[in-house]
Amino acid sequence: LHRGVAVNTFYNDMVAVHCVREHAGTVYAGDECGSITASDARTGQTSSTIHAHSQPVLCVFADEKLLYTGSHDCSIRVFDIRTLKCLKKYKVHSGPVTALQVVEGTVFSSSWDGSVFSMPPDSGEGKRRTMGTEAESPSVLEMQVVGT
Repeated sequence: LHRGVAVNTFYNDMVAVHCVREHAGTVYAGDECGSITASDARTGQTSSTIHAHSQPVLCVFADEKLLYTGSHDCSIRVFDIRTLKCLKKYKVHSGPVTALQVVEGTVFSSSWDGSVFSMPPDSGEGKRRTMGTEAESPSVLEMQVVGT
């Protein structure tokens, strides 16, 4: 975007898009049907679409090798960014996954269940931190991890 002017519009078969992330010239959009669409950031031309989840995709994060998705189905999936083949599936939250970020290889996720989860690289185990008491159960809708 240049000074608030839209330079391109991305369509996803007229399905509600819940999240968008750009990485290395590709825009990844997660939609209501559980799909991820990859499009060229300059032209808007769709390069591929995959059905990633059984429910809406609420967040995406991309790095040089991997694409991470979080969904209303409470799961996180990790895809090879070149082939879009699913490599791993995690269910670490009891509510929809609302945000994802990867810092120094550690995957951080947040959820409507009021927790933030961190998983070190190449680990099947991580740490959960609840952001309030169980009675309060505040949703965590967004997060920003600065460093580990």
